[in-house]
Amino acid sequence: MSIDIKMKCRCGSMKRITINKEYSEVREQMKPGDMIAFGGQGWVSRVIKFFTQSVVSHVGVVARIDEHGRVMVMESTSLDGFSGVQLNRLSRRVAEYNGDVWWYPLNDSARKDLKLTRFWNYLWKQDGKKYDKWQAIASAIPIYAKESENRMFCSELVYGAYEAGRIIRDVNSSELTPEDLRREIIFAERIYKIK
Repeated sequence: MSIDIKMKCRCGSMKRITINKEYSEVREQMKPGDMIAFGGQGWVSRVIKFFTQSVVSHVGVVARIDEHGRVMVMESTSLDGFSGVQLNRLSRRVAEYNGDVWWYPLNDSARKDLKLTRFWNYLWKQDGKKYDKWQAIASAIPIYAKESENRMFCSELVYGAYEAGRIIRDVNSSELTPEDLRREIIFAERIYKIK
């Protein structure tokens, strides 16, 4: 089943098609740099979704560890007693997540232009930084929250990685939301709801 969605991005309007698939059906097609979007049910997620008028409240990026056959997601989240930037098994995140999950493949142009070494160097430098809940909320609503170089929220991490990888330029990642990312033109026309 597919649903047509019209959305605005920085370059004008575009059309995306959402296809419902099981994670197991698309797992092997996922590539490093693709985005995973989440629509959670917790209070921070509800605040972000309300103020951004979005179904998406959290994002991460796909990582593949081929020698182990694992598909992972790099994200800034709270999980297993740690709140911050971490690498998690995507299968576990999809199975245990309380909410909706989408896979946003990069489009061909973005995939070709992505500088993977720069992209991953940026992400690994952020690994272990604490989660910045107040900056995440401040990015969604018009309030001031002091930025911290030692803390990071999800869309700040993903925007920063895409900027380091040279497929998004000149952004202030600390002010952008998961909804802003979802509307970027770097993603394919077809996206997949996997939960």
